[in-house]
Parts: sequence; structure tokens; C-alpha cells
Amino acid sequence: MTLFWQAVEGYGALARSPWIYVAAVLFVWLQYRRIQSVERAFFGVRVTSVVREWLVSLLVSLLVGAALTVGMLAMGVVVGRYDVLWMWGVLFVLLAVDVRYACVGYAASVLALAHVIAAVYAAAGGELWGPLATLVTVHGRSLLFLAGVLHVAEGALIWFAGHRAASPMFIRSRRGQVVGAYVLQKLWPVPLVLLTAAGSPLPFPALIGFNGLAIGSLPRAASRRTAAAVLLYGALVTALALVSLWRPWVLAASAVLAFAAHAGLYWFADKLERDASPLFVRPARGVRILAVIPGSPADAVGLRPGEVVRRIGSTPVNSPYDIHFAIDQNPAYVKMEVLDERGEARFVGTPIYHRDPHQLGIVAVPDSRADEYAEVYNIRVMRWLWRWWQVRRQALAR
Repeated sequence: MTLFWQAVEGYGALARSPWIYVAAVLFVWLQYRRIQSVERAFFGVRVTSVVREWLVSLLVSLLVGAALTVGMLAMGVVVGRYDVLWMWGVLFVLLAVDVRYACVGYAASVLALAHVIAAVYAAAGGELWGPLATLVTVHGRSLLFLAGVLHVAEGALIWFAGHRAASPMFIRSRRGQVVGAYVLQKLWPVPLVLLTAAGSPLPFPALIGFNGLAIGSLPRAASRRTAAAVLLYGALVTALALVSLWRPWVLAASAVLAFAAHAGLYWFADKLERDASPLFVRPARGVRILAVIPGSPADAVGLRPGEVVRRIGSTPVNSPYDIHFAIDQNPAYVKMEVLDERGEARFVGTPIYHRDPHQLGIVAVPDSRADEYAEVYNIRVMRWLWRWWQVRRQALAR
């Protein structure tokens, strides 16, 4: 009952000052909206349902936040009020450097190392300036433990839901060919409640998630490879935080190792995918499916990404234009020959109605005439702001 009322009190405090959590929820919404706008620009239709994915993400976040809150309160994990302020401050600084660094794992590692340095400096008789003096009171082990547990939860969420809302895209491969791919991005705004040293509950909104590409494999396989890396990292950081309880000097080494491991595991998972042979390329015969619009006739008959449409009616198809032509020849009902991922053929059929989407809802891989593609890169906020300011200043000078 004590844990229950502590959680209730903490969530009540979050409800009275929800601004950080509301900002995180709004950020998740904007990310899904951005994905949908890119889909419309490329394909003229939306493949991702923004409202559904946003609501599912929010519901899952609330459930995960409640479960982690109970676990943290039961284990007696203690943080300070300055810990939360420092954590969000470090997150904003890392966000300004590069969006991919705006992660609890990176922030907790930086803050734990800063705590060790500040504590050693103060113990040697040094005097810290102003707010830096509060670094001595930061609970570095608790923050590192929190980062590990959050990444274990994140890895589990990616394993089960990382492939949802995967967005199809045209990108340029390493060989300069325009190929199909999937942008994987999931975000969960998790509301946590932690205990302070004084025994009072403290709300701590945390934004977890991942982003990546599926180039040489289907979204589910690519997301689960990332999930395995995140689970491994979460277990490692949690173990390092527990070890540092008995060996305080291990905390600094643990913080450095946690930072390096986070960067290394994500880099390795991304490199495996980028170096793989592209899956969504034009086959020798037929049209390979990149994506299927939800609720379309193609979705209803069970067509899936990676499969190849060889024939519609009696007409062989080798491009999206052939699909359009074949459907015009069979305006009421079409029968399709499809090869699955194992190369086995099957036949499916569906009636056609005037309200059905273009090409039955099939989004094909790019053909030889495709010349538009998306540039995938990391966003460095400071560089973006500097370029925006330069363009703005030139416009004002005119």
C-alpha cells in the first residue's frame, strides 16, 4: 500500500506540472506526422496511420511507466531533485550536438562521470562554482541503473513492436543505385516516478525509442536485431551499476564503458544493415512489393513486402506501369500470380471497386527510371541552426 500511495503521489505531482511530459508526447506526435508527410511526398498516399500509432505508443508508455515505477519504488532506487534537472540539462546539450545522442544512456553516463570528477575534486579541497557544486550530490549509480533498466524495457518494446509503423522509402545505396528501404522509428514517452533521498516521490518523464533502416532485410528482422543489441546494452549497464555499489571506483569506468558500448552497439547494428545486399530491388522478372497500404485490396488478399507479382490476369508485369495497364484490362476482377520470399508461386484474386487505391494498394520498389530518393542522415541541431541563420541573414541582406 505504501508503494501504491507513493506512486499515486508522484503521478499527482506529474499531473500538476505536466509540461515536460506533454512536450515529449507532442514530440512523438510530430515525428509520426513527419513520417506520414514524407510518405505522401514519395507515394502520394499514407502508409502509416499517425493517430493509431501515436495512441498505441502512448498507451504502451503509460503501462510500461507504471510497471517500472512499481519496480523502482520496490527496489528503493533513490535520486535527488538536482539529478532530474541535471539529466534534462545534459539531454538538451546532447540534443544540440546530435539528435542520436539525446538518450538516457548517454546522459546518465556523462552525468555519472561528472559526479565522480566533482566528488574527487571536492574531496581534494577544490571549490566548485555555483550549480556545479550540486554535482557532488548526484546519485550517479542510481542514474546508471535507471538507464540500464530503461534500455532493457526499450529492447523488449523494440522486439515486439519495433517493426510497426515501418515507413517505406527510396534511398541511394552504397553503389549509387536507388533502392527501396524502410525507415524504422518508434518512440515511447514513459512517465516514471522515483524516490528522493527525503523519501518523497519525484516524477521523471523519460523518452525512449530507436531509429534505423531496413535495407537488406524485412522490418521485423532488422528491428529484432536492434532489439537484441539494446537488450544486451541494458543488461550490461544494469550489471555495471550494481557492481559499482561494492566498488565505488568502478563507477567512473562503468560510465565510460556504458557510453562507448551504446555508441558501438548501435553503430554495429546499423553497419550490418547498410552493408547488406539490398532486398527491395527490381527482380529480373515481375514487380517486387516494397509496401502494402493498410486496408487496400492488396492487403486484404495477403500480399506482403518482399513478395513479387509476376502476372495480373494474362498480362506479365515488370514495372508499376504494367500493373496499372493490367488492371485497366481487368477493371472488375483481377487474378494475380505472386512469388513469396521462398520463390513459391500462389494465385490470389480480388474484385476492384472505384474507391480502391491506385494499383490495388501496392507500393513497388523503384525501377530503372526512379531518380528521386531520400537522404538519410543524422540531425546536428547546432549545425542546422547555424545554416538557418546564414540563410536568414542573406535573405535580410537582400
